[in-house]
Amino acid sequence: MQAFEVGPVGHVDRKPFRVHCHVLWERSDTFRPPAPPLNQRINLPDQNPDCFETYVQWLYHETFRFPAAVRDLPWDKKWRFIWECYFMGETLAEMTFCDALMDRIVKAATSEDQHGDGLTSTDAFWTNITELVDTAYRMTAPGSKARAFFVDIIVSYCTMEQIQEFRGVSSQCLFEVLKAFVALVDRSGTRPKLNEDACQLHRHAKLQNGQTCPSKREEDF
Repeated sequence: MQAFEVGPVGHVDRKPFRVHCHVLWERSDTFRPPAPPLNQRINLPDQNPDCFETYVQWLYHETFRFPAAVRDLPWDKKWRFIWECYFMGETLAEMTFCDALMDRIVKAATSEDQHGDGLTSTDAFWTNITELVDTAYRMTAPGSKARAFFVDIIVSYCTMEQIQEFRGVSSQCLFEVLKAFVALVDRSGTRPKLNEDACQLHRHAKLQNGQTCPSKREEDF
């Protein structure tokens, strides 16, 4: 078993996790031999234990479930949690996890999901678009698929007039959106729907030459 300690040292929310080594070696991009050494506890003080619980759920079952602390929250808070999980995946270089999570992000952003009181997933997404974009651009480096997602979904679903109404959206994001609009006009003047080709937002960490993107699973997340 591989032991993890997740969360700030000494904090009440810090949690221990134990994961079977064969599961890590099969699913993980990072926690495999030769790193880390077997039987050495891995300390992740900067990560959210609830996000890591979501990651462990994916390791074992290749599905996503909101942990108990998040399950009944409204969608505006769920969106913050989902992206925190994605940023954790990028930080840990778990790109296969990020790819699987991106499929869920695309689905939640383009298909209304209620699962409780408050706004649907799509309504909450667009209501909080400024905050989500700014967080993504603050938490990621250029080239991140999180940034590409926001550019693609804005180009796919918004008119230029709607974009001009955004208040406080990252200037870097708006610059990249404008470049994408110009490129589309130069090519064909038509806009592809994001949810028809989520594969463009994957890192494909484990694919070898000639392999194709694995089929998407239907999940509850």
